[in-house]
Amino acid sequence: MKKKIIPKNSLIKLSALLLVFSLIISACTKEETVKNDKEHTKSIKTDTVVRNEKLVKFLSISLGVGKDEIIYNKINDEFLIRDQKYSRESIEAIYADANVYQSKYGE
Repeated sequence: MKKKIIPKNSLIKLSALLLVFSLIISACTKEETVKNDKEHTKSIKTDTVVRNEKLVKFLSISLGVGKDEIIYNKINDEFLIRDQKYSRESIEAIYADANVYQSKYGE
């Protein structure tokens, strides 16, 4: 029984081909992950902006102040209304309990 010996050149070519193929496959998966992360970040930013607009409207109506008097500080995550600071968490808690407001003005 004769043993077949694979030439060295074909082994090198096969190895190189497998390496290139695996690099292409891994690059495609990374690109999809990056794209999904960007879409997720954009979605979060949009949700935050919409949520802030709802809170500003809520504060404006319930406190009887103009929307232009309500300033949101992104860095400290708080609202400034006529020189009074309110944390976003406290405003969201009050908003969650404001059943009459939500039934009258919607969410």
